[in-house]
Order: sequence, then structure tokens, then C-alpha cells
Amino acid sequence: MADPINGTVLVEIDDKYMNARLTITPPRNGGKAVTEEQVRQEIALKGVRYNIDENAIKEAFGNGGVSVQLAKGTPPIDGRNGYLVYHFERKNGAQMKADEFGNVDYRDLGMIQNIEKDVVIADIFPETPGSRGKDIRGIEIPQYPGKPAKITLGNGVMLTEDGRQIRSSIEGNLRWDRDHFVVDKELVVGDIDLSIGNIDFIGDVTIKG
Repeated sequence: MADPINGTVLVEIDDKYMNARLTITPPRNGGKAVTEEQVRQEIALKGVRYNIDENAIKEAFGNGGVSVQLAKGTPPIDGRNGYLVYHFERKNGAQMKADEFGNVDYRDLGMIQNIEKDVVIADIFPETPGSRGKDIRGIEIPQYPGKPAKITLGNGVMLTEDGRQIRSSIEGNLRWDRDHFVVDKELVVGDIDLSIGNIDFIGDVTIKG
């Protein structure tokens, strides 16, 4: 006659302590079955304290030695970096404008982008902090918070009091300068010829011959 074999309990944990699995093997040949107290002692011994699935423990008793998910940690959620949404095209230099037939007026170079005072140039979306996680031991896992948006204010633009918008502080020519917008109140041009194009400017024009 075969010797009796007692039931066993096994708690397995991954190397990052984010998942725990429970296996309860039933007895054979008249051996002793695992008790719920033994299961809970083993769970405590392995340090599993957070997000334990009580239904999984019940399921494991009748699962014929197949493992079940006992506990699962909560991963951290990293924050989102702040960013800007521009309402004007970021461009430098002359921009040729074609009509509906594809014809280009070379005197209308589109170099001037008129803007009134107090017009929204960009909306600023703030960074988010994210949220901490927690492993199956109940130990918190830090997240990476988002970084603020990089904001450079050129001449003629301003930041609103709530820090959510960049607006024009004067009327003039809105232009992109490397990595930010500026508004020029005065437009300085040389001799007016074909290279200058049409001048349609709401600010002051200074002609230097």
C-alpha cells in the first residue's frame, strides 16, 4: 500500500514583487489536506500583504494543484510632461501664397503676420504628477513626475496670470524666432522693390533706403 502524501501549499512571487501565485496540492493516499490557516501562514511568511484576492484562495483549494493569481501589485503611473499647443504657424522667411488657381503673386510674400493685442498665441498644458504604485508587500513604488513645458517669452508676448496661455501684449507682426514667438511693433524695411513684396502691416513701418 502506498504511503499517504499530505497536501502542500506553495506561494510564488516574481522578482519585482508585483505578482504572487498560490498553488494548493491536494493530498493523496489518505494524507492530510492543507488547512486555510496553513495557507494564510504561508502567505504571511512570504510577505504578501497587499491586494490579496480572497476568492483566489477559495479557488485554489478546489483547483487540483493548478496555480491561481493570489495578489497583484499596482504599477506606478508616470506623469505627463507639460506641452504647448500653438495657434499660429511657426515659420521664418517669405512664404509664397498661391490663389485658387495655383498662381503666385510674388509681390505678396507673406512675410508679415499681423496680430492684434491680447490674442492667444499658444495654450499651455501643465505637467501632471502621476501616481505612486504599490507592490504586493505593500511597499510604495515612486513614479516619475512630468516636467513643466519649456516656455520662452519673446518681446511683445506675455504669460497670463494663470500660466495657461501665451498672448500678444501688443499689436504688430507675429514671427517665430528660433524657439519662440515675438511681436514686433515696428517693421523696418529697406528700399521698397519687388524683393520686399506688399506691405500690409498694422504697426509702424520704418523705411531705410
